[in-house]
Amino acid sequence: TFVRNKKEEFMGKSSALFAMKKIVEEQGIEAAAKGLKEMSTQPEMYFLLYPELDQYVYYMMLDGKLDDAVVLFETQAEIFPDKAMAYDSLGEVYKRKGNIDLAIKSFKRSLEIDPDNQNAKMQIEELEKKK
Repeated sequence: TFVRNKKEEFMGKSSALFAMKKIVEEQGIEAAAKGLKEMSTQPEMYFLLYPELDQYVYYMMLDGKLDDAVVLFETQAEIFPDKAMAYDSLGEVYKRKGNIDLAIKSFKRSLEIDPDNQNAKMQIEELEKKK
């Protein structure tokens, strides 16, 4: 429904997510991150929907591809610096990798953007106890 409502905005453009997935398969995660950054600066050629990207990388993380998920979540946070959930997701993958300091930093950034983010508050509290 969302895409249908944005049809005119997307008309004639390629999905940056689909293009990035192809790069992941053919060239690897680092090339995909670089390509995604480049595509995000070309709105006349590509559309990039934050929820789609976040979901794709989140599933990658759940599939145990933590190193790849870190690269793409970091890229996502760079591309969408004002999205609280970008930092929430980044905090989640750092937490899963055992990097408590970076996880806390990411959750705190998420809270700066969205002071009502209850997950970030809970995660920070839990992670502070582990330090």
